[in-house]
Amino acid sequence: MNAKLTFSQVIILAMTLQYGIISFEMPRLLAEQFGYNGWIFLFGFGAMSSLNLWLIALVYRYGKGASIYKIASRVLPSGIVVALFSLLTLLWTVIGVLISKQFLLILRSTSFPTINPLYLYLLLGVLVLLLVSKGIISIATSTVIFFACMFWLLILVPQTLINQFSFTRFTPYMFKDTAFTFQGILHIYFAFLGFELSLMLFPYSGKKTRLMLGFQIGNFFVTLLYCFIAFLTFSFYSFEQLKQLVYPSLNTLSFIRFPFVQRVDDFIFNLFLLRALIINSMYLWAALELVKNMITSAKKRIIPYLALALLAAAVVMWNRGDLQKTERWLHYVGITEIGVAFLLPALLLILLYIYHWKGRQKHG
Repeated sequence: MNAKLTFSQVIILAMTLQYGIISFEMPRLLAEQFGYNGWIFLFGFGAMSSLNLWLIALVYRYGKGASIYKIASRVLPSGIVVALFSLLTLLWTVIGVLISKQFLLILRSTSFPTINPLYLYLLLGVLVLLLVSKGIISIATSTVIFFACMFWLLILVPQTLINQFSFTRFTPYMFKDTAFTFQGILHIYFAFLGFELSLMLFPYSGKKTRLMLGFQIGNFFVTLLYCFIAFLTFSFYSFEQLKQLVYPSLNTLSFIRFPFVQRVDDFIFNLFLLRALIINSMYLWAALELVKNMITSAKKRIIPYLALALLAAAVVMWNRGDLQKTERWLHYVGITEIGVAFLLPALLLILLYIYHWKGRQKHG
């Protein structure tokens, strides 16, 4: 019998998964797409992710907590199920690695410009391997500990920056001098993803876990946090500056000053390594969990595990020092993941309907 997650673990895990590295470039993306008051539209993105979570909640409810592999295998032929979840395994492996790679390349450019990125990849890779090998309960427990280490930032950083806040930079205009594109919208929404991994947590939740409520609460707090950070960042820069800065939120951290420490922005950004570690570990854990569902024999899993390890290494080594290409590939893969986040729950609901319909026909 699987150990169950607690309600508090679910909330913190949801917040950690959804508040990712894109937060550093979020104000620029909002300015490009919606204009200087673009932060307001984050509430709409939060509502979209809440709707997406509602679809997943329906799967959890009507599937009675069964794993997504079990739901699919009840209706679909085994060949289709294996092919479908093999593709999903590859996608989640690539996303997890690319997110970590993006963070490490940004970290290298800001703090360690002379170091070979391979050393950073090896360091994070070892940490991810140790964490994933312990299972989801250990990952969730580590997430709570890391969250406690970073919680002081939610109080200390805004309080420090608020003294330099200025309403004079805000305007009453919306959609002025913007380049509104559908791809840009998807790029922003990708920042809210991570909640789709709740599909893999069904077997590890019980009545006391309140899995979907925990993810909805986490999504609500992440939406507020995104809005607050964007609102604060918009008060520091003009509209043109926002569109020119690659990572406006990261630049805003440089305004923090303490009499007892210098370069606080570097220290705070380095702490985000913990967040990248959890996000990478969760995506890789989900990929490995799918492999376990497809291959019940532990001995036969060695080859798929090695294949995933080689895929992760290939993604890391491909243009290993090129941040722009990494972000471009992450954008394309992110669009695919948005499709998965909406279409996979919809497909599972259809399969559940067919399964229950066949059951009624059989007993009718």
